[in-house]
Amino acid sequence: MARNTLEKVRDCMKNRSPEITWQPEFDRAKEVLARSLLNPPLSAPVHPHGD
Repeated sequence: MARNTLEKVRDCMKNRSPEITWQPEFDRAKEVLARSLLNPPLSAPVHPHGD
């Protein structure tokens, strides 16, 4: 499996190529992040005023 390392990202930005393409495993990671960030556990304290 190819990895998009920081060095590859740096080179992409520097040379404007090659393009980093979306990989299928990103979909699973996106789902996990969305669940964990948008739906905190019920036991987590909620601070409505950002305290």
